[in-house]
Amino acid sequence: MKNIVFIILTTAGSLLSCKSSVKEQKDKIYSRHLQRHIDLTVITTPMPDKKEKMNLLLFNNSEYSEEVRAKAMIDSLYGAKLIQPLTMVAYKGETEDYGLEETGEKGNQFRKFNEFVSDELYPFAKKKVVIRKFNSVAICGFGPSALSAFDIAFNHPNKIQSAGMFHPMFAPGIDLPDTSAFETIRGLRQRPRLKLWMTASEGDSLSVKLKNIISAKPNIEEPEIMTTTGSKNTRQLNVPAKSFAAFLMWAFPA
Repeated sequence: MKNIVFIILTTAGSLLSCKSSVKEQKDKIYSRHLQRHIDLTVITTPMPDKKEKMNLLLFNNSEYSEEVRAKAMIDSLYGAKLIQPLTMVAYKGETEDYGLEETGEKGNQFRKFNEFVSDELYPFAKKKVVIRKFNSVAICGFGPSALSAFDIAFNHPNKIQSAGMFHPMFAPGIDLPDTSAFETIRGLRQRPRLKLWMTASEGDSLSVKLKNIISAKPNIEEPEIMTTTGSKNTRQLNVPAKSFAAFLMWAFPA
C-alpha cells in the first residue's frame, strides 16, 4: 500500500499535465433541516458504461478537500486504475453540527445535520449523477467532523457501508466530555456490518481508545488504522494527501 501511494504521489504531476478526465463543479443545496443553504463541491470521474458501477463519497468537511488535494488525488488514482468510478460530494457543516445524533434530544443540531446528509444530500447526489443506486457509498470526516461521519454511517447502514475518520476529536464546548461520549458510543445499538478507516497521530490516545471501543462491537469490522507522524493539533489538522489516497484505495479498490 505504501509503495503504491508513493508512486501515485510522485507521478501525480505528470498525470495531471494531461487533460483531466475528472470534473469539478460548485453547487448549492437548501436544507430544510438546517434552515440554510449549503455550498457544495462535486468531483466526478467519467461515468462508467454501467451506471450502477459508480460509487459515492460524502466528504463531511469541505474545507479539507483542498488540503488533501481531493480532485488531483482522485484524478491520479482513477487515471492509474487504482480506484473505481467515483463521485465525491463535499459540503461544509458548522462547528455545532458535528457530534453524535443519539447524545441529544429529538430535533437537536446533531440530529438535524444527520438528517440533512441522509434525507437531502444523499438524494441530491443520486439526482446529480442520474442513478438509482450507487455501487457503494462511503463518508469521511476530519477532526470533529470525523466523529460525525462515523455517527451518520452507523445510523444509516442502508445507505452507507464504510466511513473514514481522519484524526477524530471531540468539538470543544459542543460535545459531551470524552468519558461520556465514549460511553455513548459503547452503548450504541448494533447495526449491519460497517467498515471503518482511521488515521491517528503517534501518541493519540483518544483515537486508540475509540478504535478499541468500536472494535468490540460484533457488527463492525476491525478498523483499518493508519498512524501518521507528528502530534495532533486541536486547532488545525495536518492531513497528508497520501492518507487520503490510501483511504480512497481502501474504500473504492479497483
